[in-house]
Amino acid sequence: MVELLRGKIASGKSFYAKSKAESGGVCVLNTDEIIASLLDGAPCGGREKRLELEMRILSYFLQLAVSNHEAGIDTVIDHGFWTVNECEKASEFLKKAGVPFKFVCFDAPFEERLKRVDLRQGNGFDAERLKWFDSFFEEKEL
Repeated sequence: MVELLRGKIASGKSFYAKSKAESGGVCVLNTDEIIASLLDGAPCGGREKRLELEMRILSYFLQLAVSNHEAGIDTVIDHGFWTVNECEKASEFLKKAGVPFKFVCFDAPFEERLKRVDLRQGNGFDAERLKWFDSFFEEKEL
C-alpha cells in the first residue's frame, strides 16, 4: 500500500509520516527533506523552479514506491500534493503499475497551522506569508 499525504503547510502530514515510520515496516519519503538536503539552505530559484524540482522528486518517489510494493514494503509519500496535476500524476502512475494507494488528506485550523509553522521555522512566520502559501493549494475531491 502507498499512502499519499496531501495537505497545506503544517497540517499534520509530517507528524503522521513520522509516527508511521516509528511504528516500523514502512518506508517514508519526504519531499521537503530531500529539497533541504539538496539545496542546503540556498534559494531554489523561485516558485517555478521549486515546482519543477518537486515534480522530479515525486517521479522518483513513485518509482521507489512501485519497487517497494514489489518487495512487500508499504510506502508513505509525504509530498503535499498541492496541485491537481500532482494528484493525477501519482494516481495514474500507481494505477498503471497496479499498486494499491490512497490519499490521506490533512487539514487543521489556520491559527493552529500558523503556530506550528512558527515553531518549526523559528523566524516569525507571519499570517500573510502563510496565506500566500495557502493560495497555491488547489482543492480537489479525492
